[in-house]
Amino acid sequence: MKAKWIKQITVFVLSAILAAGSGTAGLAYAEDATVVTDDNAGSDVTDDQAPQDVVSDGSSDPVVSDDSENSQDSSEEEFIPDEYYEPVQTNDVTGWPQGEAIQASAGIVMDLDTGAIVYAKNIQRKLYPASITKILTALLTLEHASLDDTITCTSAVYDLDDNASNIALQEGEQISVRDALYALMLESANDAANALAVHISGSVSAFADLMNQKAQELGCTVSHFVNPSGLPNDDHYTCARDFALIAAAAYDNENFRKLIATKEYEIKPTNMTADSRVLANHHKMIQTDSDYYDDVCTGGKTGFTESAWNTLVTFGEKDGKRLVCVLLHGNGAPQNYRETTDLLKYGFDQFTHIQTDTQKTEITLADAMGVHYLGAGADLESPELSQKIAGIKGSGMVTVPAGTDKTAVKTAPFKGADGTNTLAGEYGTICGQPADIQPTEGAVYYTLGGWPVGSRCVSVSPVNLKLTSAWQVSASVTLKANEGETGDKQEAAQLTNEKVWQNVSSYVQNLDQRRLSFWEAHRTAIILSVGMILLVILLLILILLIRSTRNFRLRKKMHQAQEEARRKEQEIEEKTTAEIEEELRQAMKKQ
Repeated sequence: MKAKWIKQITVFVLSAILAAGSGTAGLAYAEDATVVTDDNAGSDVTDDQAPQDVVSDGSSDPVVSDDSENSQDSSEEEFIPDEYYEPVQTNDVTGWPQGEAIQASAGIVMDLDTGAIVYAKNIQRKLYPASITKILTALLTLEHASLDDTITCTSAVYDLDDNASNIALQEGEQISVRDALYALMLESANDAANALAVHISGSVSAFADLMNQKAQELGCTVSHFVNPSGLPNDDHYTCARDFALIAAAAYDNENFRKLIATKEYEIKPTNMTADSRVLANHHKMIQTDSDYYDDVCTGGKTGFTESAWNTLVTFGEKDGKRLVCVLLHGNGAPQNYRETTDLLKYGFDQFTHIQTDTQKTEITLADAMGVHYLGAGADLESPELSQKIAGIKGSGMVTVPAGTDKTAVKTAPFKGADGTNTLAGEYGTICGQPADIQPTEGAVYYTLGGWPVGSRCVSVSPVNLKLTSAWQVSASVTLKANEGETGDKQEAAQLTNEKVWQNVSSYVQNLDQRRLSFWEAHRTAIILSVGMILLVILLLILILLIRSTRNFRLRKKMHQAQEEARRKEQEIEEKTTAEIEEELRQAMKKQ
């Protein structure tokens, strides 16, 4: 009995000690935590992982465990969204390597050097971006502010949803643009996003206008933004293709690449804080101690809200190739990391760069007409034909499946005769204009199986020349490409059109008369020429007949010899051994 009581008392004491220790640990965590990260989001807040295991830290707000993304009960049946069964559009391209199905609602892999989309699933579908919005915010900040500028925070830093990730900035606190950018991209701090927006544009709404303007300049056709952070709003949306264009533009900035490649960063004490803020990069594919680490990953941005689900942008480099992968409405952070790893491997392993034949950076009128001055003919070169009619930007490099023959790559203009995008099809506009195209420029796309694999910008210049027909009907023609020419452009075009049709009509009306005059003047020469042509044809026919007869005789002799050989073989096969030996003895006697 005594032993039983001792055992019960021991269990009670141990339970009390464990409970006390747990409470102490929770309080210690709350005291040390100076940064509220987006790993602990509740409902409709920007986050990098879906909230799963929530533990108490002794405060009124819940904190998500660092291991929450791996804590799914293995005994539960895995949830597979309906989007997993939706088709991958690039799998329909003839000769294209088959990409795997993904659980994300939309996904894209784009070559950053050629703009080619090597993997596409629902890339035009309108979806919420969540915190990956901050990539565009960072790009605009780097374009409009100096890293050493000082931000004085306004009350906008408090304009956040409950539990939205932040670094606890205060009104009146001063922080450098550099520190705010690291808080934005590493810790996904929404208060830093608002502080940057107000610093650059004066207000969050004005900054949103700047975001939409930039998106349009980059060729985005679906996106619309209302805040710099990605916090939920029905009017804040994008698509995979648009965000790949935004991500590509950001990655061209060296300071942006440095931002996303940083694993940890410390913000020193400010005028209103005594402690440093330590920031950690939430993108686990860049963290060497993560299960999702991938050495091709050079950085990226994570995101989560209840309406957006998990979103992920990842940049990768390998063997001289640079890719970006964008996943929207993904089924959890772990699944997004796994799918991104597989898609980047697919892009690096299955595709290669080839150089098209066209290396010219400008085209003259002579080039367009196929006129080439060789040797002494260079003395006849016309200044008019040397005029530049077009300039070409871009390397002419394309991204195609490994093993593709260069001759299989075709060209297509950005706009057809009806003014519409020639690459718009069943899935919407597959590929927009190159981001750096100017209003006076057009674009030429390289395609493989109808799918764009690269592009170049083409600018057209005004050309003045005097054209003379074979019948000495001359007309001065001016080709105009740009606005701002002297005179009304529409009126000039109408007059040019009328003049051209007058010349054509006059030419057609006098065509029969010119033909008759030509016959009368050159009758003898025409008859002799036709006679010579007929004579040559007859000689060719005669030669062919002679050769054909000779070949027939040779084939006949060969056939007879073959028949004789087969006959003798047959006779030998039909004779007995005794008969053959007798013939041999007779032959030896004759010798």
